[in-house]
Amino acid sequence: MVEQRVLTRRRVLWLGAALPVLAGCALSTPTVSDPTAQQSPAGGTPRPSTSPSPTPPGPPIVAGGRDAATTELALAGLAGAILAGPRRGELSADQRSVLRFVAEAHRAHAAVLDASVRAPRPADISRLTLQQSLTRLGRSETAAAGRHQAAALAVAGEDSLRFGAVAAAAGLYAGVATADRRLSTSKGPRTPTLLARSTDTAAVQSLVAQLHAVVYGYQLAIGRMPVAGARHDEAVADLLQHRIRRDRMISWLRRRGAEVPAPEPAYRPSVEVRDGASGIRLVRTMLVALQPFAAIWLASADDAEREWALSFFVTTADLARRWGAPLPIWPGLA
Repeated sequence: MVEQRVLTRRRVLWLGAALPVLAGCALSTPTVSDPTAQQSPAGGTPRPSTSPSPTPPGPPIVAGGRDAATTELALAGLAGAILAGPRRGELSADQRSVLRFVAEAHRAHAAVLDASVRAPRPADISRLTLQQSLTRLGRSETAAAGRHQAAALAVAGEDSLRFGAVAAAAGLYAGVATADRRLSTSKGPRTPTLLARSTDTAAVQSLVAQLHAVVYGYQLAIGRMPVAGARHDEAVADLLQHRIRRDRMISWLRRRGAEVPAPEPAYRPSVEVRDGASGIRLVRTMLVALQPFAAIWLASADDAEREWALSFFVTTADLARRWGAPLPIWPGLA
């Protein structure tokens, strides 16, 4: 039997302004509440806010940012060299659009990491075919993602989050470097929006609450997807991984003696899931909305949990992209 406390509680899966929401409990009046309002834990002490409310950006130079900024400018230069190189006439309009976005995003990253760094000499790709040049860009993005992840693990707090966001972006760009199809790109700001500070425990509690709703949303979407379709199988595999991640976080909270958020009996999606296409939209929207909560955890994680938090953050950004989310400049921070 579900406790009455749960039946009357109102909790929202916060998906951002103008985004559909999974919100409310079916057994109470569902409302979209202030995302900064948090349920007090047992004992009555207010829990620190873990909602992604924006705060003014931090300093433009982060610890260890010089090397990372140099890497970002080199990637921007390589994308620009392909755009202006001898094979530019072979590029499709879609390829040019993605390359322009990637170059601009890398320059934006460099400006935040260390604005004093000068761009290195562009790579010489004059003897490469177009495919070889694009492959080189993809491999360079993958290598950069690895270096940025190492940098994220070597620092803490907001610096770790900045490196993590740049690492996630490079991983996403690696996956589209050789693509020749129309891809949507984010119109987000060039400067990241840093998120509300939190304790690591409160951040994990917020993620568990969100993952309860994500699991519910996936189940709803899967029920409308054609059983024989690839998206159905992908969603089923994703759902299993979301449950595993949620249950691992629950175990972590219990070991700390912290309150574990309970799932609502039901959630009401604002995306009316009528078919496979609307199911995909719901999944995509939920995954985009989950990223700020993952970002808060990465910024608040201590040394023992930072690698776990970084992996969750990068994986969430990658999942959102695989479900059709636009390429972002700053994953989780726009």
